[in-house]
Amino acid sequence: PVKDPDTLGWVSMVNPARGVTERGRASMADFLDWRAATTSFSEMGAYDARESTLSGIGDAERIWGGRCTVSLISVWGLQAHIGRVFQTGEDTPGRDLVIVLSHRYWRERFNGDQAVVGRDVFLDGRSATIVGVMSPSIELGNLALIDLCTPLPLDPAVPRDERSIRAIGRLRPGVSLESAGAEFKVLSAVLARDHAS
Repeated sequence: PVKDPDTLGWVSMVNPARGVTERGRASMADFLDWRAATTSFSEMGAYDARESTLSGIGDAERIWGGRCTVSLISVWGLQAHIGRVFQTGEDTPGRDLVIVLSHRYWRERFNGDQAVVGRDVFLDGRSATIVGVMSPSIELGNLALIDLCTPLPLDPAVPRDERSIRAIGRLRPGVSLESAGAEFKVLSAVLARDHAS
């Protein structure tokens, strides 16, 4: 259900010395370095997921929340069912927190009430505004478990060994996955040299 899936490529970390041999997660610092240096991808996005507490509308509730960079919205071609998705700059550290609900969670928790857009709630005690509801088409696989999404801050101060995100990119026209993989092998060697850990 994402835009042009044949032009998407996952970027995963491997570290055989630590037993990570495939599909390892990356740090925000890795992602920012990749995004700055790659020529294979026209755009890159990243996301993670974690348990959180939503309160401010009825009883407090433990939810499964995804965080994604604003760029992931356009990389995947995600659309809102009502309201909007994230806007440029909302993944800047320190910005006001906004929430996009999953379509399933919106139906189950808010009975499909369109007036929920614009409501203020609390996520892990932090004030947040619901700005939209995601299209139901994306809710498959692990994404079907997500109750809501917030922006993933592009924070270069996050320690490089805090590896919790998944990264994906959209290939430039004419670039193959094989050539992108070759470029990232070179990039990884540079990062391993510059940030040995």
